[in-house]
Amino acid sequence: MKFTFLCRILWPLAFAAANLYAAEEQDLIATLQSSASTPQHWAACQRLRIIGTAKAVPALAALLTDERASQAARHALEGLPYPEAGVALRDALAKTSGLTKAGVIDSLGWRAESASVPLLTPLLSDPDTTIAAAAAAALGRIGGQDAIVALSAACGQALAAVQPAVQESLLKCAERLAADGDRPGAAAVYRGLLDGKCLPQIRPGAWRGLALADSQHQADLVLKALTGADLPIRIAALKLLREINDRH
Repeated sequence: MKFTFLCRILWPLAFAAANLYAAEEQDLIATLQSSASTPQHWAACQRLRIIGTAKAVPALAALLTDERASQAARHALEGLPYPEAGVALRDALAKTSGLTKAGVIDSLGWRAESASVPLLTPLLSDPDTTIAAAAAAALGRIGGQDAIVALSAACGQALAAVQPAVQESLLKCAERLAADGDRPGAAAVYRGLLDGKCLPQIRPGAWRGLALADSQHQADLVLKALTGADLPIRIAALKLLREINDRH
């Protein structure tokens, strides 16, 4: 009886709240589609990130090419849990350039949708290093085998200014594989980094990841590191040994 009584009270309230949000969303969409000021557009975008539905996507998408409002629009689309939002961001890739395009790429990375990988992969070789680095970072956040293949290829081909983003993203991908229990897959990525032209700041992290993922060869890896001439990796090996000893 008590549950039925509560339902009789709460359902009308929930229905009224939903209607209020729907009405507010329509007002916000109207603001985006009007000649309102840039601060008003930004405020509307911020609110739509919280209460927006798929109905708000077209109005937000229209602002992605507007340099003044693009950041606010893409930030709103990042947070909307509707596939239409990801589609809108992907469509904007062909309509934007420079920093605006790099921002769209960044938002696609935060949405972490695998459908973005085929569009981001060619951008790893973009002559604009800001765009190429943004694509690398986005692929690192998305992860997955296709992203790893793309980043691994770019490891030997991307411009020098893009290499830090490429290699850091490969580290992220490997860490995710290890966290998900795919240690062989993670070890392969770490090993690929160490065998290639690995940047000095990346090598210790790649070595540590490999030593943790490849338990079968961990002792050999530690011994080789301790007797080798690579000081950062030797320090990483000493830290790992200390951690292992502390656990026991």
